[in-house]
Amino acid sequence: MKTKISIILLFIALFSFGNIYAKNDSLEFKQSIINKITYPEFAIKDKLEADVWVKLTINDKGRINIDQINCVDVLFLDYVKEELQKIEFDLKSEFVNKTFYYKFTFKFQQDS
Repeated sequence: MKTKISIILLFIALFSFGNIYAKNDSLEFKQSIINKITYPEFAIKDKLEADVWVKLTINDKGRINIDQINCVDVLFLDYVKEELQKIEFDLKSEFVNKTFYYKFTFKFQQDS
């Protein structure tokens, strides 16, 4: 049997006031995140699943600040936090100083 692992990055909330980015449905932004966050190795063996809710801001240095992060599983929480902090954006990016809300869904899928 082949095993297929997937992660889904879902847009959760967006508001158009303050510094919240009104167009954070940008495919470019989503792809920059999706390509960096994969189903973690520690979860494969035990077929673990979780949702991780994140409020993040791209700071003026092009780095991700995690404003809030929630998950019932601390391993997934720590994994997402660590991976997000590795991502850098160009200082000229339209995402700098914008806030995004995302739900990362880690779901184990097994092909039959």
